[in-house]
Amino acid sequence: MRALMAVDAILSRTSHVLLLLSGIALVAMMLQVSADVVAKYLFHSPIKSTLDVVTYYYMVALTFLPLAAVERGGGHIAVELLTQVFSPRWRNRLALLSALVSCAFFGVLGVITLSTAIQKFHIGEYVMGTLHLQIWPSRFFVPIGFCLIAMVCLAKALRDAFGLFGVSQEDERNG
Repeated sequence: MRALMAVDAILSRTSHVLLLLSGIALVAMMLQVSADVVAKYLFHSPIKSTLDVVTYYYMVALTFLPLAAVERGGGHIAVELLTQVFSPRWRNRLALLSALVSCAFFGVLGVITLSTAIQKFHIGEYVMGTLHLQIWPSRFFVPIGFCLIAMVCLAKALRDAFGLFGVSQEDERNG
């Protein structure tokens, strides 16, 4: 149980760092888009590649980097229409099953998108807009987000399993 608590603390810090990075991306996007609008209308010269940077960097960071922090905070959509009628024990079992299925789902997505990101890195993927913009680095935001949320779901499943089987911290120390 102590190891799970240590892993949970690492996941918490890591998810908060990624949440902070997505917040920085949000502020940077607002500043760049605002500067682009001002430059376009006041100086008749918009900032080159603003649309590409927003599309390929900021939006990807905003979407995938905070996934784990949102999961840790219970912020994802949950439909509890059917589970309300179940006993607490069955709700706990369903929470465990949900965490395991989510872990597998996000883990598979993480592996697949990591493979794609590595391929794009090797070919040096770029987009040719008003500037030659390397976009392969932003491909790594996706597997980072998916892999971290998979680890958060696994930690949640382990916590649920320990709770479901009645293993407390006291039992762990004595046993």
